[in-house]
Amino acid sequence: METTDYPGDEVFDSAKHTLCCISKEHDIAEVQAIIAILSPSLDFYWKRLVREAITEVETQLGPFDEALAAAEPGERSKVLQDLVVALLLSLRRRMQQPVSASGMALLRRSAISLLTDGAKAIGEPLSLARAPRLVPAAVADLLTMMQGRVELRATEVQQALRGLLTRTELLTMAPVDREVWKARLLALMGAETGSWLPFVIDQWAYRWYNVGSFTAARQSGVIGLIAVATIDAKTSDFCRWVNGRVISMERAQRQVDRHVEAALAGDVRAMMQNWPLLTFAPTDGPAEFAIKFLSVGLPPYHGRCRTRTRTVRL
Repeated sequence: METTDYPGDEVFDSAKHTLCCISKEHDIAEVQAIIAILSPSLDFYWKRLVREAITEVETQLGPFDEALAAAEPGERSKVLQDLVVALLLSLRRRMQQPVSASGMALLRRSAISLLTDGAKAIGEPLSLARAPRLVPAAVADLLTMMQGRVELRATEVQQALRGLLTRTELLTMAPVDREVWKARLLALMGAETGSWLPFVIDQWAYRWYNVGSFTAARQSGVIGLIAVATIDAKTSDFCRWVNGRVISMERAQRQVDRHVEAALAGDVRAMMQNWPLLTFAPTDGPAEFAIKFLSVGLPPYHGRCRTRTRTVRL
């Protein structure tokens, strides 16, 4: 991830303090501040990779032009599909390249901030020295989830790109205008980013905030945590139900341990299986919620979940 030079802890903390003051009243201000700090850099990072991938694929346009010229009208979509596959393969390779030093510094500082803020929220100290894998796992988690969106949604992205290209004049244009298809690809990939990148960052930030709370509680000998939902017009029925319920410390410990292992291994499928985002039917009620609660440990429990934890003395 390329960013501007890392501003250092003092500037980071100042920006975070300012953003905390203007965060939404009913959200966790510290988490919202980290999301606001990270989002522009990650958005820039993704769009730069897309531009570079398109530029790389552009070198294949000689054979591409020839194939389109020789193709029958009904075969042009297959040629365009091959071009889309080449773009996705190029993007995947680029996402697997090492992240810059400044990018890693920003991710590490953000992870540390989330973990320590989670600990402060429950009033317990957190020793990262006693949990040395948490910060590397948090950084790996975010990068792996971003890469995983390309891996796991390759078919959907491919279909969307093919659909956009085949609905344009590219099927009939002779010769194909390269600037037109480049603009189409950039626009669609930008829209694709907008649909999932904020979701990934939000999910990641709330997850590691809650990991910080749990780890601090565990280190301090706390034997119980309860879920505390943010109650407002946006609160899901499940989180209203889970509010005040005791979280199994053993189940949460297994969840954190497995997630750390999967993140450090770069196994996005294991990460998603270990920390699933629950989905609900319109008819789901307390009975269904109770069953689903047994399959999870710490929040977030679903997309855009703002539930946190607090200690309970049993």
